[in-house]
Amino acid sequence: MKQLPSILILCIPLLTIGAVPPAQFVPPQPYQEDSKEVVLKALQSPGQPGAPYADGLLMIGGGGALDDQQRAFLEARATALIEAYRESDDREIKLRALQAMSNGGLFAHAAVRAKLAELGAEICTTSNDGQMVAGGVKLISLRPEGKHVDALMAAITRNDYIERSFTPWESVAMVRSNAVSTLARAGEPAIPALTNLFDNADMYGVSKLDAAVALCRAGSRARIRYILDAAGLGGGTPSPMAIMYLPYTWPFLTVEEKDQVSQLMEKLLKHDDITVRSMAARWALKCDKERFAERIRALSTADASDDVKKNARDALMEAGLIEKDEGTALADQVQKFFQQRRSE
Repeated sequence: MKQLPSILILCIPLLTIGAVPPAQFVPPQPYQEDSKEVVLKALQSPGQPGAPYADGLLMIGGGGALDDQQRAFLEARATALIEAYRESDDREIKLRALQAMSNGGLFAHAAVRAKLAELGAEICTTSNDGQMVAGGVKLISLRPEGKHVDALMAAITRNDYIERSFTPWESVAMVRSNAVSTLARAGEPAIPALTNLFDNADMYGVSKLDAAVALCRAGSRARIRYILDAAGLGGGTPSPMAIMYLPYTWPFLTVEEKDQVSQLMEKLLKHDDITVRSMAARWALKCDKERFAERIRALSTADASDDVKKNARDALMEAGLIEKDEGTALADQVQKFFQQRRSE
Protein backbone atom coordinates (compact mmCIF):
# COMPACT_ATOMS: atom_id res chain seq x y z
CA MET A 1 0.00 0.00 0.00
CA LYS A 2 1.28 3.45 -0.91
CA GLN A 3 2.59 5.36 2.09
CA LEU A 4 0.43 8.35 2.99
CA PRO A 5 1.82 11.82 3.80
CA SER A 6 2.40 12.42 7.51
CA ILE A 7 -0.27 15.12 7.73
CA LEU A 8 -2.82 12.62 6.43
CA ILE A 9 -1.71 10.01 8.93
CA LEU A 10 -2.07 12.62 11.69
CA CYS A 11 -5.58 13.52 10.60
CA ILE A 12 -6.99 10.00 9.99
CA PRO A 13 -8.32 9.65 13.58
CA LEU A 14 -9.79 13.14 13.41
CA LEU A 15 -11.67 12.52 10.21
CA THR A 16 -12.73 8.91 10.38
CA ILE A 17 -13.69 7.91 13.88
CA GLY A 18 -14.05 11.33 15.49
CA ALA A 19 -12.01 10.24 18.50
CA VAL A 20 -8.37 10.47 19.46
CA PRO A 21 -6.05 8.37 21.62
CA PRO A 22 -6.23 9.64 25.22
CA ALA A 23 -2.49 9.24 25.64
CA GLN A 24 -1.85 11.72 22.83
CA PHE A 25 -4.74 14.18 22.61
CA VAL A 26 -6.61 16.11 25.26
CA PRO A 27 -10.40 15.72 24.84
CA PRO A 28 -12.61 18.81 24.76
CA GLN A 29 -13.77 19.92 28.18
CA PRO A 30 -14.80 23.17 29.90
CA TYR A 31 -12.07 25.46 31.13
CA GLN A 32 -10.85 24.36 34.54
CA GLU A 33 -8.43 25.91 37.00
CA ASP A 34 -5.88 23.19 36.27
CA SER A 35 -5.71 24.06 32.54
CA LYS A 36 -2.32 25.71 32.99
CA GLU A 37 -1.17 22.83 35.16
CA VAL A 38 -1.98 20.37 32.37
CA VAL A 39 -0.12 22.53 29.85
CA LEU A 40 2.98 22.78 32.03
CA LYS A 41 2.96 19.04 32.63
CA ALA A 42 2.84 18.40 28.90
CA LEU A 43 5.69 20.84 28.21
CA GLN A 44 7.86 19.61 31.08
CA SER A 45 7.34 15.87 30.59
CA PRO A 46 7.71 15.09 26.88
CA GLY A 47 7.43 11.39 26.11
CA GLN A 48 6.76 10.29 29.69
CA PRO A 49 4.03 7.66 30.14
CA GLY A 50 0.75 9.24 31.17
CA ALA A 51 1.90 12.78 30.42
CA PRO A 52 -0.32 14.87 28.12
CA TYR A 53 0.95 15.12 24.56
CA ALA A 54 2.08 18.72 24.06
CA ASP A 55 1.32 18.91 20.33
CA GLY A 56 -2.21 17.72 21.08
CA LEU A 57 -3.10 20.45 23.55
CA LEU A 58 -4.99 22.43 20.92
CA MET A 59 -6.26 19.50 18.86
CA ILE A 60 -9.86 18.40 19.05
CA GLY A 61 -10.99 15.22 17.30
CA GLY A 62 -13.93 14.89 14.96
CA GLY A 63 -14.96 16.92 11.94
CA GLY A 64 -17.62 19.55 11.82
CA ALA A 65 -17.99 22.92 13.47
CA LEU A 66 -16.82 23.55 17.01
CA ASP A 67 -19.46 24.08 19.66
CA ASP A 68 -19.27 26.78 22.34
CA GLN A 69 -17.76 24.39 24.88
CA GLN A 70 -14.98 23.38 22.51
CA ARG A 71 -14.26 26.99 21.61
CA ALA A 72 -13.96 27.94 25.27
CA PHE A 73 -11.68 24.97 25.86
CA LEU A 74 -9.38 25.92 22.99
CA GLU A 75 -9.20 29.57 24.04
CA ALA A 76 -8.33 28.56 27.60
CA ARG A 77 -5.62 26.21 26.44
CA ALA A 78 -4.18 28.78 24.04
CA THR A 79 -4.05 31.33 26.84
CA ALA A 80 -2.32 28.81 29.11
CA LEU A 81 0.24 28.00 26.43
CA ILE A 82 0.99 31.68 25.83
CA GLU A 83 1.43 32.25 29.56
CA ALA A 84 3.70 29.21 29.83
CA TYR A 85 5.82 30.54 26.98
CA ARG A 86 6.14 34.02 28.47
CA GLU A 87 6.74 32.96 32.07
CA SER A 88 9.29 30.18 31.49
CA ASP A 89 13.02 30.88 31.55
CA ASP A 90 13.75 27.45 30.05
CA ARG A 91 14.48 27.75 26.32
CA GLU A 92 13.42 24.15 25.65
CA ILE A 93 10.08 24.68 27.37
CA LYS A 94 9.51 27.82 25.31
CA LEU A 95 10.36 25.97 22.10
CA ARG A 96 8.00 23.12 22.99
CA ALA A 97 5.27 25.65 23.70
CA LEU A 98 5.83 27.30 20.31
CA GLN A 99 5.69 23.93 18.58
CA ALA A 100 2.50 22.98 20.42
CA MET A 101 0.89 26.27 19.42
CA SER A 102 1.94 26.18 15.75
CA ASN A 103 1.02 22.51 15.24
CA GLY A 104 -2.17 22.53 17.30
CA GLY A 105 -3.21 25.96 16.08
CA LEU A 106 -3.91 24.47 12.67
CA PHE A 107 -6.97 22.83 14.23
CA ALA A 108 -8.20 25.90 16.11
CA HIS A 109 -10.86 28.44 15.21
CA ALA A 110 -10.21 32.00 14.07
CA ALA A 111 -10.14 33.66 17.50
CA VAL A 112 -7.43 31.32 18.76
CA ARG A 113 -5.37 31.56 15.58
CA ALA A 114 -5.54 35.36 15.76
CA LYS A 115 -4.32 35.31 19.35
CA LEU A 116 -1.43 33.00 18.44
CA ALA A 117 -0.52 35.17 15.45
CA GLU A 118 -0.21 38.17 17.74
CA LEU A 119 2.28 36.28 19.89
CA GLY A 120 4.16 35.32 16.72
CA ALA A 121 4.42 38.97 15.67
CA GLU A 122 5.75 39.88 19.12
CA ILE A 123 8.43 37.18 18.88
CA CYS A 124 9.51 38.15 15.36
CA THR A 125 9.86 41.77 16.43
CA THR A 126 11.69 41.29 19.73
CA SER A 127 13.71 38.05 19.55
CA ASN A 128 16.98 37.32 17.79
CA ASP A 129 16.91 33.62 18.64
CA GLY A 130 16.67 31.78 15.30
CA GLN A 131 14.41 28.95 16.45
CA MET A 132 12.15 31.33 18.34
CA VAL A 133 11.70 33.57 15.30
CA ALA A 134 11.08 30.51 13.12
CA GLY A 135 8.31 29.59 15.55
CA GLY A 136 7.01 33.15 15.50
CA VAL A 137 6.68 33.09 11.70
CA LYS A 138 4.77 29.81 11.93
CA LEU A 139 2.38 31.36 14.44
CA ILE A 140 1.73 34.37 12.20
CA SER A 141 1.09 31.99 9.30
CA LEU A 142 -1.91 30.63 11.21
CA ARG A 143 -3.76 33.91 10.51
CA PRO A 144 -1.63 36.54 8.74
CA GLU A 145 -3.02 40.06 8.43
CA GLY A 146 -1.79 43.42 7.21
CA LYS A 147 -0.80 44.44 10.73
CA HIS A 148 1.79 41.63 10.76
CA VAL A 149 3.77 42.92 7.77
CA ASP A 150 6.35 44.78 9.89
CA ALA A 151 6.92 41.73 12.12
CA LEU A 152 7.47 39.44 9.12
CA MET A 153 9.84 41.97 7.58
CA ALA A 154 11.74 42.05 10.88
CA ALA A 155 12.20 38.28 10.65
CA ILE A 156 13.50 38.63 7.09
CA THR A 157 15.78 41.64 7.51
CA ARG A 158 17.20 40.88 10.96
CA ASN A 159 21.00 40.46 10.75
CA ASP A 160 21.75 39.89 14.42
CA TYR A 161 20.50 36.32 14.88
CA ILE A 162 22.29 34.56 17.73
CA GLU A 163 25.03 32.30 16.40
CA ARG A 164 24.03 28.62 16.31
CA SER A 165 20.45 29.43 17.34
CA PHE A 166 19.09 27.65 14.26
CA THR A 167 18.72 23.91 13.78
CA PRO A 168 19.96 22.26 10.55
CA TRP A 169 16.35 22.07 9.33
CA GLU A 170 15.40 25.63 10.31
CA SER A 171 18.03 27.88 8.80
CA VAL A 172 17.79 31.63 8.37
CA ALA A 173 17.13 31.05 4.66
CA MET A 174 14.11 28.90 5.51
CA VAL A 175 12.78 31.45 7.97
CA ARG A 176 13.03 34.16 5.32
CA SER A 177 11.35 31.95 2.72
CA ASN A 178 8.49 31.11 5.11
CA ALA A 179 8.10 34.78 6.01
CA VAL A 180 7.88 35.79 2.33
CA SER A 181 5.20 33.14 1.74
CA THR A 182 3.28 34.35 4.80
CA LEU A 183 3.49 37.95 3.60
CA ALA A 184 1.72 36.88 0.42
CA ARG A 185 -1.23 35.67 2.49
CA ALA A 186 -1.47 39.05 4.23
CA GLY A 187 -2.78 40.42 0.94
CA GLU A 188 -2.67 43.93 -0.43
CA PRO A 189 -1.07 45.58 2.66
CA ALA A 190 2.03 43.44 2.03
CA ILE A 191 2.56 44.57 -1.58
CA PRO A 192 4.96 47.48 -0.81
CA ALA A 193 7.09 45.24 1.42
CA LEU A 194 7.14 42.43 -1.15
CA THR A 195 8.07 44.89 -3.91
CA ASN A 196 10.97 46.05 -1.74
CA LEU A 197 12.03 42.43 -1.19
CA PHE A 198 11.97 41.68 -4.91
CA ASP A 199 13.92 44.80 -5.84
CA ASN A 200 16.53 44.13 -3.13
CA ALA A 201 16.47 40.33 -3.03
CA ASP A 202 20.24 39.89 -2.83
CA MET A 203 20.56 42.35 0.05
CA TYR A 204 17.81 40.62 2.04
CA GLY A 205 18.86 37.08 1.15
CA VAL A 206 15.55 36.07 -0.41
CA SER A 207 14.64 34.46 -3.73
CA LYS A 208 13.50 36.88 -6.43
CA LEU A 209 11.22 34.16 -7.76
CA ASP A 210 9.64 33.64 -4.32
CA ALA A 211 9.14 37.38 -3.93
CA ALA A 212 7.63 37.65 -7.42
CA VAL A 213 5.09 34.89 -6.82
CA ALA A 214 4.31 36.29 -3.36
CA LEU A 215 3.47 39.61 -5.02
CA CYS A 216 1.19 37.79 -7.41
CA ARG A 217 -0.53 35.91 -4.58
CA ALA A 218 -0.97 39.20 -2.70
CA GLY A 219 -2.86 40.62 -5.69
CA SER A 220 -0.22 42.42 -7.74
CA ARG A 221 0.88 41.65 -11.29
CA ALA A 222 3.87 43.98 -10.99
CA ARG A 223 6.52 41.24 -11.30
CA ILE A 224 4.59 38.61 -13.28
CA ARG A 225 6.93 38.93 -16.23
CA TYR A 226 9.79 37.70 -14.06
CA ILE A 227 7.88 34.47 -13.32
CA LEU A 228 6.96 33.98 -16.97
CA ASP A 229 10.53 34.48 -18.12
CA ALA A 230 11.82 32.11 -15.43
CA ALA A 231 9.38 29.50 -16.74
CA GLY A 232 10.95 29.84 -20.19
CA LEU A 233 8.82 32.46 -21.94
CA GLY A 234 11.89 34.60 -22.51
CA GLY A 235 13.70 31.75 -24.26
CA GLY A 236 15.98 30.77 -21.38
CA THR A 237 16.23 27.45 -19.56
CA PRO A 238 12.87 26.87 -17.83
CA SER A 239 12.89 26.68 -14.04
CA PRO A 240 10.74 23.80 -12.72
CA MET A 241 9.81 25.95 -9.71
CA ALA A 242 8.62 28.77 -11.98
CA ILE A 243 6.45 26.27 -13.89
CA MET A 244 4.79 25.35 -10.61
CA TYR A 245 4.09 29.04 -10.02
CA LEU A 246 2.44 29.68 -13.42
CA PRO A 247 -1.12 28.98 -12.12
CA TYR A 248 -0.72 31.86 -9.66
CA THR A 249 -0.13 34.23 -12.58
CA TRP A 250 -3.00 32.99 -14.74
CA PRO A 251 -5.85 35.10 -13.27
CA PHE A 252 -3.77 38.27 -13.78
CA LEU A 253 -2.71 37.65 -17.38
CA THR A 254 -4.11 39.47 -20.40
CA VAL A 255 -5.69 37.42 -23.19
CA GLU A 256 -2.50 37.80 -25.22
CA GLU A 257 -0.33 36.71 -22.29
CA LYS A 258 -2.53 33.67 -21.63
CA ASP A 259 -2.07 32.61 -25.23
CA GLN A 260 1.70 33.03 -24.90
CA VAL A 261 1.77 30.97 -21.69
CA SER A 262 -0.40 28.26 -23.26
CA GLN A 263 1.97 28.01 -26.21
CA LEU A 264 4.87 27.83 -23.77
CA MET A 265 3.13 25.06 -21.83
CA GLU A 266 2.68 23.07 -25.06
CA LYS A 267 6.46 23.14 -25.48
CA LEU A 268 7.13 22.29 -21.84
CA LEU A 269 4.86 19.23 -22.04
CA LYS A 270 7.17 17.91 -24.79
CA HIS A 271 10.43 18.99 -23.17
CA ASP A 272 13.36 16.56 -23.17
CA ASP A 273 14.12 17.33 -19.52
CA ILE A 274 11.98 14.93 -17.48
CA THR A 275 11.76 17.33 -14.52
CA VAL A 276 10.49 20.16 -16.73
CA ARG A 277 8.01 17.88 -18.51
CA SER A 278 6.85 16.43 -15.19
CA MET A 279 6.20 19.85 -13.65
CA ALA A 280 4.33 20.96 -16.76
CA ALA A 281 2.18 17.82 -16.58
CA ARG A 282 1.34 18.57 -12.96
CA TRP A 283 0.36 22.24 -13.41
CA ALA A 284 -0.91 22.73 -16.97
CA LEU A 285 -4.52 21.95 -16.03
CA LYS A 286 -4.42 24.66 -13.36
CA CYS A 287 -3.85 27.18 -16.15
CA ASP A 288 -6.15 25.91 -18.90
CA LYS A 289 -8.13 22.76 -18.11
CA GLU A 290 -9.98 22.63 -21.41
CA ARG A 291 -6.93 23.12 -23.62
CA PHE A 292 -4.65 20.60 -21.94
CA ALA A 293 -7.01 17.86 -20.71
CA GLU A 294 -6.41 15.43 -23.57
CA ARG A 295 -2.68 16.11 -23.63
CA ILE A 296 -2.39 15.33 -19.90
CA ARG A 297 -4.50 12.18 -20.35
CA ALA A 298 -2.04 11.00 -22.98
CA LEU A 299 0.96 11.70 -20.75
CA SER A 300 -0.65 9.80 -17.86
CA THR A 301 -0.53 6.55 -19.84
CA ALA A 302 2.05 6.90 -22.59
CA ASP A 303 4.95 9.01 -21.32
CA ALA A 304 8.29 7.27 -21.00
CA SER A 305 8.80 8.58 -17.46
CA ASP A 306 6.90 7.11 -14.50
CA ASP A 307 7.30 10.45 -12.70
CA VAL A 308 5.57 12.28 -15.56
CA LYS A 309 2.80 9.66 -15.62
CA LYS A 310 2.23 10.03 -11.88
CA ASN A 311 2.13 13.82 -12.00
CA ALA A 312 -0.27 13.71 -14.94
CA ARG A 313 -2.57 11.29 -13.07
CA ASP A 314 -2.45 13.46 -9.95
CA ALA A 315 -3.40 16.51 -12.02
CA LEU A 316 -6.29 14.64 -13.65
CA MET A 317 -7.60 13.47 -10.28
CA GLU A 318 -7.34 16.95 -8.78
CA ALA A 319 -9.21 18.37 -11.78
CA GLY A 320 -11.95 15.78 -11.40
CA LEU A 321 -11.25 14.22 -14.82
CA ILE A 322 -10.57 10.72 -13.48
CA GLU A 323 -11.62 8.89 -10.34
CA LYS A 324 -9.58 9.75 -7.28
CA ASP A 325 -7.51 7.10 -5.57
CA GLU A 326 -7.61 6.48 -1.82
CA GLY A 327 -4.80 8.85 -0.96
CA THR A 328 -6.18 11.73 -3.03
CA ALA A 329 -9.68 11.27 -1.64
CA LEU A 330 -8.30 11.37 1.89
CA ALA A 331 -6.27 14.48 1.06
CA ASP A 332 -9.49 16.16 -0.09
CA GLN A 333 -11.15 15.18 3.17
CA VAL A 334 -8.29 16.69 5.17
CA GLN A 335 -8.43 19.87 3.09
CA LYS A 336 -12.17 20.23 3.68
CA PHE A 337 -11.59 19.76 7.41
CA PHE A 338 -9.08 22.61 7.57
CA GLN A 339 -11.17 24.82 5.30
CA GLN A 340 -14.11 24.39 7.64
CA ARG A 341 -12.03 25.26 10.69
CA ARG A 342 -10.63 28.30 8.96
CA SER A 343 -14.12 29.52 8.15
CA GLU A 344 -15.10 29.57 11.84
